[in-house]
Amino acid sequence: MKILVIGFLILIGFKQAQAQWSLAAGLGGTSYSGDVADPLPRDSRPAFNMEAWYRVSKGFYLKGGVSAFQLYARDIYDSRNRTFKADLYDVYAGFVTAYPGRKLMPFFSGGIGIAKVEPANKVWKANNQSWWFNTSKWLPDGEAIPSHTMIIPLTVGLRYRMSPRWGIILDAGVRLTDTDMLDGVSKEFIIVDELTDEGRAYYRAINPEGLESGKIANGNPDKKDVYGMFTIKLQYIFGAKQKNHLNEYHEYIFSDKRNGFSIPVYCPY
Repeated sequence: MKILVIGFLILIGFKQAQAQWSLAAGLGGTSYSGDVADPLPRDSRPAFNMEAWYRVSKGFYLKGGVSAFQLYARDIYDSRNRTFKADLYDVYAGFVTAYPGRKLMPFFSGGIGIAKVEPANKVWKANNQSWWFNTSKWLPDGEAIPSHTMIIPLTVGLRYRMSPRWGIILDAGVRLTDTDMLDGVSKEFIIVDELTDEGRAYYRAINPEGLESGKIANGNPDKKDVYGMFTIKLQYIFGAKQKNHLNEYHEYIFSDKRNGFSIPVYCPY
């Protein structure tokens, strides 16, 4: 009999350990703020995001995530003509602090990670056609562009618990970056005499008047770029059983009707 009781307690502990993990994935959109689109974000583009959460204690989680997304902004200054796009990804880890409820759980999360940096700037040709200049490769401003940048992701969100196993997460936040080169625009002024042949060809296509003047107004190197992300994700909670239910104390009731007992176990989510 003692062996059965011990075995049952081990099984319950195993189920709890399983339910500490969850996986969420979904789609959303991104927006960028920087030299090209300053001061307000605009020009939303699609994003995919996936996160794994691990419950440490009631209302506190550790998480890791990965995103694949596009940034785009049409230059607010037509004379500068530095419209850009970038197909990027980011990877991050951090924490979630939450306020668990019966169905709804508001939360805040923060962390640290890295994001890819690879801008391309639009060049207009005759007949209203255009092509994308690989700014990361040719460096028209004569300034190195990092391949990656550190990010600080800050997010607020809300999770709706559809069942013990499934939930929907809505979140929105910003990624603070450590670079001013997400858009390929940084230097305050471009000195024409310092340009490479590729740089001269680029500015001849987008700003011939500036090229002739010898000095081209450009960006603000003291202000880092920022991008935001909004997503809707479907979350799966490992180890939770659909037949169990929550009571008013936010506990799961594990029951065995054949043997006539039920054991309350704190809901890990």
